[in-house]
Amino acid sequence: MNPLPKVLVVDSDPAIHRLLGILLEGEHCRVISARTAQEGLSRASSVSPDLVILELELPGCGGLAVLRTLYECRRYPVLMVSSRASVDDKVKALDAGACDLVMKPFNGAEIAARVRVQLRTSRPRGATLVLCGLDSSGPSARQVFVNGIKLELTAKEGAVLQILAIQPGELVTNQSLMQSIWGSQGAAQLHELRVYVTRLRRKLEACGAANLIETEFNLGYGLSTGARREHLPTTPLS
Repeated sequence: MNPLPKVLVVDSDPAIHRLLGILLEGEHCRVISARTAQEGLSRASSVSPDLVILELELPGCGGLAVLRTLYECRRYPVLMVSSRASVDDKVKALDAGACDLVMKPFNGAEIAARVRVQLRTSRPRGATLVLCGLDSSGPSARQVFVNGIKLELTAKEGAVLQILAIQPGELVTNQSLMQSIWGSQGAAQLHELRVYVTRLRRKLEACGAANLIETEFNLGYGLSTGARREHLPTTPLS
């Protein structure tokens, strides 16, 4: 079963959280709430939302500063909401990376429809993949999460996944994979590579990511564009 899409709501108004909580749960979304800029960035870092709904007039540093940080770090899809945005404000928000901007008070059916549109166009194919604590002494990641679930991988399985994740959406040839993992002995390891990919696929499938690894017949493998390494700073905004 596919996990519920996660929507992070960053807004200073408790009434907005109550309204969006009811609306989005009706849309089968998991809603995460934050009231401040720093709380929003922290929640984004920890839960990796599929969509962020962000108040433009957020107290403190303001919604635009949060938007720029989110966009620069991962390009999260962000739907801005505002009670008094001018045309210039809307242009700035869209130029800074927002997908859309909705004026308050908004119609519940309208914003639910806009959320559905963003989730259809923005959610990665197959799964969300996060690789953490990359080991500089080798190609494998220390921790791998798929759809928020920690994956238990062998060193070779982790190495395959890490190499593919460096260039999601692109073909990595069998020869390149074998050379990276086994070095000078890699040319004789095609059968072993296929065994590790098969095992890796089974583990991904158990987390709802059956189609994350794509195959080019007899050439190599690729990772769907839903795969990415993430890092989101949580230091105070200036």
